[in-house]
Amino acid sequence: MVHRGSQRAPGMTSGLLFILSLSLLACSLSPDASSGDDRFRHLAKPVPFGAWDIDEISYAGSDQTDWKKVEVPDDGELRMELQCKEPDATILLALYDMYGRQIDKVQKIPGDPRPLVVTQTVSAGRHFVMLQALSDDDETGYSFKVSFE
Repeated sequence: MVHRGSQRAPGMTSGLLFILSLSLLACSLSPDASSGDDRFRHLAKPVPFGAWDIDEISYAGSDQTDWKKVEVPDDGELRMELQCKEPDATILLALYDMYGRQIDKVQKIPGDPRPLVVTQTVSAGRHFVMLQALSDDDETGYSFKVSFE
């Protein structure tokens, strides 16, 4: 009686290693692979009213998305201001409610050096802001401020 055990085709092991390597490489090339925890909404960085939050965003640098959160004390007007160092950057600013439903979104016009200012009527509670570089050459430092009236 000859016991043969489990045998694999000669190239099967190297093929599996190749596929595993490609999948790991794809994961590391994510547009947010080098971003901090602020790439996730549930770990959004708190931004107090009236204070400038200084940060940067870079699609090519694998830091495509930043999330911020604000605690709105009452129903009223939320005013967001985004100033980008690089006027040619295409940046999306999107506002979400506490459940992750999008309330508003605005895209900064490439080449326009003026700050992007958005005012939105919101209800009391936690709100989230997503800032995202849209094209593969978008990279900029930015200042972001939220106020409430």
